[in-house]
Amino acid sequence: MKTINRQSGKSTPAADWANKDSLELIEHIIKRYHDYLRRELPRISHLFQEVAEGRLEQPPEFLKLKEIYESFRTAIEEHREKEEQVFYPLCHRLEANGNKISGEGDDVQGWTDELMQEHGEVEDALAWMSDLTHCFKAPADASDSLRELLAGLAALKRDTHEHIYVENEVLFPKVILLG
Repeated sequence: MKTINRQSGKSTPAADWANKDSLELIEHIIKRYHDYLRRELPRISHLFQEVAEGRLEQPPEFLKLKEIYESFRTAIEEHREKEEQVFYPLCHRLEANGNKISGEGDDVQGWTDELMQEHGEVEDALAWMSDLTHCFKAPADASDSLRELLAGLAALKRDTHEHIYVENEVLFPKVILLG
């Protein structure tokens, strides 16, 4: 798995993060993946609105796609907030206090298990959207807005998959060792 260095535009193997501490990795995740979600989710929602306004009749597949996306957006925004407001500060405390913390809500394994379960639910929603759209393939008569929407969803799926990989396979094991 490779990650893209936004400054240089070059791919960097995710394994390169194995030599960095969890705080550097968290900063990377926020800047690279969470900020992307902050920009992209509203843009995709706007594209759904444009597509809906441009069609006299909404096919059932489009309505289902929109429903799944809205549920996905709510879930991933809540998940991102949980990470930034609770889990990442816990990681900072672990690093700062030499792995010695104890308090309510400081169960690192419990947090990583919960976040990984949410990652699975997010990936399920992305898979359903992909299946519903035949891998985000636009029909021949698709409007420009629909083409842009499907391309945005495809990019969102790729980026989210990479994001989840970096957390599940790199960050969480590091943090579990700290806790």
